Order: sequence, then structure tokens, then C-alpha cells
Amino acid sequence: MTTDRARQPLSLVLDTSSSMAGLRQELVGATRTALEWAWNSSLLAVRPQVGVIATGGTAELLVEHGEAFDPVDLEDLGEDGPADIDGTITLLADEVERCTVDNLRTGHRTLRPWVLLVTDGRWGRRDTVAAIDRLNAPPTRPIVYPVGVGEVDETTLARVATHGGVAVNTLEDLDAVLAELVRSILLDPDRVSPPPGARSLEGW
Repeated sequence: MTTDRARQPLSLVLDTSSSMAGLRQELVGATRTALEWAWNSSLLAVRPQVGVIATGGTAELLVEHGEAFDPVDLEDLGEDGPADIDGTITLLADEVERCTVDNLRTGHRTLRPWVLLVTDGRWGRRDTVAAIDRLNAPPTRPIVYPVGVGEVDETTLARVATHGGVAVNTLEDLDAVLAELVRSILLDPDRVSPPPGARSLEGW
């Protein structure tokens, strides 16, 4: 029996591959701002279960989906190399499924998971196709909303998106854009739209 607020799984997937190497400081700062809002807001009718996954080199779960943690503890994103898209999708699917099953076992209603994919979209074609297929397969089937940063491959991001997506206008906008998207998802996921400082991806 549900005893409190519905759970809202939300994954922040951060591209920390070599093509994003010059954006690490902005990624860390924007992620901390977004998480601080999620954990400290008194406006939420849902309980956020925010996780953070990095894709660079080898996919890594930086923050487990679940209860709040101190965003100051988020380590610098030091991984490099090509984006591990296949490993990231596997890790993401496993983690969201674990979170959902745990909620069901403890009697908590779970809303459809969201994924904010922060990346330039510069992956290999084979990786892109595999990612799309796995993201659209049950039992996970999250809402995938790309956030394009840097020299963005908008065609790739539009293909992997399920409910739109944005590209930031400048790196200085990333902090506010990511925080606003997290706020919108947790307050009213049916009304998420491009925030100031971002534009819709081509194809959406």
C-alpha cells in the first residue's frame, strides 16, 4: 500500500568522453546545481530518485538512484576516451529497473522514469542504433530527453530522443538550463519545454 509521495526516477547521464573534455567544469557545476534544487525544494509532490551516470571510457554509476546525497560529494568527472554508449545503456536500464522494483516491493507508486542525456551526441553509428533499440525496449522504457552541449550532432540526438530535446545556446547557459529541466520534470513532467538559454533540437 502506498504510504507517501510517488517516486520519480530521474537519471542524469553525463557524456564524459574525449569529445567533451573541455566541458568538465561546466558539467560538474551544472549537475551540482540541479541536484541541490532537487533535494532541497519544498515544492515537490513527488519524491525524486535522482541518479548520475558517466559515459566516458567505461560507464560508471556516480550517484545511485534513491535518497538525497550531498552534491558537494560529486567527484570531478575525470574519465576520458570514447563514449561507452553500450555500457551506459546497460547500466542505466539495470539501475532504473532496480529502483522501480525496490519501489514496488516497498509499496511505493513509481512514475515513468526520465533520462536527461547531457552530451554532444558524437557517437559511432553502430552505438547509436543499439542505444535507441535498448532504450525503447521493455521493461525500462524511460522518457529520454537529450541536452546537447558543445559541437552538437543534432541528428543523433533527435533519433535517440523520445519526448523532444534541447541544445544549450552557450556553455554559460548549461547550469540554468539543466536545473530548470530537473525542476520542470519534478514539478510537472507533462509540461516540460525548452527553458531560456536553450533551443529545441532540429527534428523536434
